[in-house]
Amino acid sequence: MLYPEKVRKALDASLPSFMEWDARHSEDVHAYTRALDLAEDMDAEEIAALLEGKATPPGALPSEEHRSPILIRFDQKWSNHEEARAWAFERIGGITTLAVDGSQIRPSKDYSYGLGAVQIAWFENPHRGDSHGYVKDARFELMEPEMMLEGEEDGNKLEREVNLRRFKGEAGRIVERMREWGRQNPPPVAFFDGSLVVSFATLTSNEAGRPYIEATLDLLRTSCEQRVPVVGFVDTSYAKDLCTLLAHLGKLPLRPV
Repeated sequence: MLYPEKVRKALDASLPSFMEWDARHSEDVHAYTRALDLAEDMDAEEIAALLEGKATPPGALPSEEHRSPILIRFDQKWSNHEEARAWAFERIGGITTLAVDGSQIRPSKDYSYGLGAVQIAWFENPHRGDSHGYVKDARFELMEPEMMLEGEEDGNKLEREVNLRRFKGEAGRIVERMREWGRQNPPPVAFFDGSLVVSFATLTSNEAGRPYIEATLDLLRTSCEQRVPVVGFVDTSYAKDLCTLLAHLGKLPLRPV
């Protein structure tokens, strides 16, 4: 049972801490915004020179696109939702989109059998105006408990295998469809549920991280070969690459996530 009065008292007691955090956060936002403006006015060689010799990792590094605007503002406005939908359909009409997402069931010690499962689902929409042209489907794979007994004593092998198969399944399904589509005009667009920069793979051993890198490279190579844009997205990112770079450039403290 939750006691609202006790919750209120706890929140009131914590109010000074919340206000202090909010003030510090606002200061950080302004400081990092100034550092972002500084980075935008510098070329890649200047940034590299400032980062040279830093003891800590530099974070994000400027690529050949650096001279493009870092922030691209969306200036389109509408009076209501109907106008927004009409604008969107005008631009996406006749363009096939594919979105792929996965889910998994990790093995639990609450049951005798350490079963795991992976499901890869996709939604393909040609945007031709009819309501029957789209495809929604999924694949389901069960991970057998014998994998728990193969080669490792920590009991985490099946869980790692579940995570890997979900990632490879999502990337692999997009690769399959891109090859089946071939080159089209206008080209389809595929949406990948995750970042196309698999920096997390470097935090694991070489053997464990390599399959993630290989799956991502296969995805990107196929995108290039078939001329199909692949859009990677995340709902909430905890990556600090850009913030680390800006902290170096602006001589700012790097706050923990």
